[in-house]
Amino acid sequence: MKRYLLLISMLAAFVAESAAREVYRLNDDWTFYFRSENSADDARNITLPHTWNLDALAGNSEYQRTTGNYMRRLYIPADWASKRLFLRFDGVQTVADVFVNGYHVGEHRGGFTAFTFEITGRVKFGAENRLLVVVSNTFQNDVLPTSTEQNVYGGIYRDVDLILTDRVAVSPTVWGTDGLFVEQVSVDDDAVEGRAAVYVSAPKDCQGMITLTVRDPDGYVVVEKTQKNNRPAGEPVTIPFTVDAPRLWSPAAPNLYTVTARVACDSLSDEVTVRTGFRRIAASGRGLLVNGDTVRLHGVALYHDRASVANAFTAADYDEDLAFVHDVGANAVHSVSGPHDQYLYDRLDERGLMAWIDLPLMRSPYLGDVFYFPTERFRANGREQLREIVAQNFNHPSVVMWGIFSLVWQRGDDVTPYIRELHRQGGAPAGNGDPDLRLSSAGVQAGQMLCETGGAAKAAAARQTDAGRLSALHRVLPGRG
Repeated sequence: MKRYLLLISMLAAFVAESAAREVYRLNDDWTFYFRSENSADDARNITLPHTWNLDALAGNSEYQRTTGNYMRRLYIPADWASKRLFLRFDGVQTVADVFVNGYHVGEHRGGFTAFTFEITGRVKFGAENRLLVVVSNTFQNDVLPTSTEQNVYGGIYRDVDLILTDRVAVSPTVWGTDGLFVEQVSVDDDAVEGRAAVYVSAPKDCQGMITLTVRDPDGYVVVEKTQKNNRPAGEPVTIPFTVDAPRLWSPAAPNLYTVTARVACDSLSDEVTVRTGFRRIAASGRGLLVNGDTVRLHGVALYHDRASVANAFTAADYDEDLAFVHDVGANAVHSVSGPHDQYLYDRLDERGLMAWIDLPLMRSPYLGDVFYFPTERFRANGREQLREIVAQNFNHPSVVMWGIFSLVWQRGDDVTPYIRELHRQGGAPAGNGDPDLRLSSAGVQAGQMLCETGGAAKAAAARQTDAGRLSALHRVLPGRG
């Protein structure tokens, strides 16, 4: 019992500030063994982030595409029996199957985005529980990336959290996000017209009230509104708001607002807070316009490889990379072939740097390789990963461009219909009056790829004018949350 009490005391050090929500970091006390070993007898003690390929290019060991098992014991106090519990993984490469006490609670297929599963119905309260995560980085022809251009190191290579909420919660299971999306409908120097979409997960008899609070960069409340949760399960509650005399976000003045959504029903409550910035982004013949001012982009490409840690970047690794970005005078970062950890984009928001994030759809460099498989399974995985990438980075003012593909060429099956499909889907979340979504493609060379996307984009930045950013994001994947 003393060991359990010590565990809970240590976990409490990582509790995030919120109403009834508590977040515990679960990076320690894991064991790992390869599935091919057939037994956990020789499992190694490891701490996350972890990968079984520390450096695919070092030449010191074989680059392994295989399956590994991660195990952890987790004591759940008896007094949590009235709560809900969720496991959040910030990144597992590439396919993850999560089990709690032998029960399968979910699968995620894609190695660059976060995901969250509810485990309330599978845990034993007042007892020790067994977590098992089966992770595979083996080649699969229906999970991006399929290109050999991209190293797929494997492992639980980002943080894992246990989220504890009341029975009423802002849903943490919506596309791996916090369940709160802040849309800017119109932005000018006098006012920002916006709306927040809040996904609530609650019992049918306790839908509750939602309070939206917006604070300016100095922490002063500039908006506070309360609205009844009157939407069916899985649909967001939309709350319009106005910020007068806004302090806009720009590279020169990266002003950040905090937006909090609190849901309450009787004695039950939950809240989440996100940071965002309001700005106008447009493309013109003069280049990129931020709030009407021309900004010349000087960018660097940040891949997912680092000597001695491979893809398992820490905050210190990102800080070192950003110091280099500063030293070379760059003002933009290209997340090549997939998004990085949220820590990076938080720092870009704060520093006024701009980001371009790719979908991991890239060519295979050799004649014997295939990057595009014209099956519905492949196409569906690309659509799902694009939804997650957009949703998880939706509130970041630094993200000004999404990359649909990189260095794709025409060889064999025609990939252009799929590119058009992704463009139509990618354009939908960016809505009218919020021109912050540019769809782009990297490194297209003559004869490699002809990309006509309804005349809106041709291997370059494109301003979208489809209405309803949040409503469209919900329509492409309804019933989530």
